[in-house]
Parts: sequence; structure tokens; C-alpha cells
Amino acid sequence: IDTQIISEIRKQRIGKAKTPVYIEFLWIEKDRRRDLDNIYSGKKYILDALQTAGVIPNDSQKYVIGLVDMVAFDKANPRVEVTICEE
Repeated sequence: IDTQIISEIRKQRIGKAKTPVYIEFLWIEKDRRRDLDNIYSGKKYILDALQTAGVIPNDSQKYVIGLVDMVAFDKANPRVEVTICEE
């Protein structure tokens, strides 16, 4: 999974963030079947990939000061949209 996420980060040309940051996750699901805790569990893989890709130096609280989760629905195009907000 990490390699897919890192590939997308590079495709989007996301550069090194000025830390500390907070990160917003918009989880766009196809329906309401999955529990929120199962949806949000993907956050770890995204944070690790951001670190591996060099966008953030580490995912510790020194560099990532907040995480925000929101859920929306799109049956035709489920996805995750990640917004990195520099302080």
C-alpha cells in the first residue's frame, strides 16, 4: 500500500512541507457500510508515506500537530483527499 501512496504523492508533485502542519483527511466512501474507525485506519499508511516521500520529516507531534477527519460519499468515485495545512 505504501508504494501506491508514495507514487500518488510523487504524481501530485507534493514538495516538502514547512512544519509543523496539520493534515485534513476527506474520506470519500461509496456508501455508509464501513465503520468510521475502519475508514480512519488508513491514516497511518498515508502519514508513513508522507514521511517516506520526504513531505514531512516525521509523523511525530513535533511535525504534525493535528489531524482532521471528514467523511463524504460518492458511489462512482470513492477516494481520499489529503490537505496539508502549514501553520
